[in-house]
Amino acid sequence: MKKNLLKNWNPTETRLKNIERKVRILDRNAQFHNSVPIPSWIELNVIDACNRSCSFCPKADPDIAPNTYQKMTMKLIDKLFEDLKAINFEGAFCLSGYGEPTLHNNLHPMIYKLSILGAVELITNGDTLSPKKIKNFYEANLSKLIVSMYDGEHQTEKFKKMEEESGVPKNFLVLRNTWYKDEDNFGLLLTNRAGTNNAGHQPKVNLNKKCFYPAYTSVIEWN
Repeated sequence: MKKNLLKNWNPTETRLKNIERKVRILDRNAQFHNSVPIPSWIELNVIDACNRSCSFCPKADPDIAPNTYQKMTMKLIDKLFEDLKAINFEGAFCLSGYGEPTLHNNLHPMIYKLSILGAVELITNGDTLSPKKIKNFYEANLSKLIVSMYDGEHQTEKFKKMEEESGVPKNFLVLRNTWYKDEDNFGLLLTNRAGTNNAGHQPKVNLNKKCFYPAYTSVIEWN
């Protein structure tokens, strides 16, 4: 990993591992279609619901982000697949967003379809996981199953045991310790989520600072 990416910044171990994982996908020459840059990282919020209420997430406030239980359909995935295939998309996908993706009851066909185009990751709080479900995700051609552990260090042993019982390769399950306290910004690099959240100790927003996210990341909501 390029050391200058971390100049003047001291990330937690959790954030550092997250950066190193994504750099392998994102640190490449830009891809263009008709002289317009194509995102190399597409995040999909497949369901507008979460079983948790984390203070650093807009879902903590039902007035801002209530659980509507609306879900992304396979029809939208099929259209996305065809559109990206037509422009020779060479990036990757991440099922995450403000909702808990494992609450969606039709994930496996979506994962398999998208995996034809590129790597597919899934970020979960792990509450719905079991050894069988972990194995099913692997067999659906998911590339990484990333578990954000919010409750404490005891969860590490729990998920490592599930991983062993599932029989998946060791590098398939990625465990992220995010049980930090408010004063540690929950182990995350917090932003105000476009004004929807003020948890933690967020730096003052510099409106003159360049933002490169739109150059390589695209977020698609359930609808």
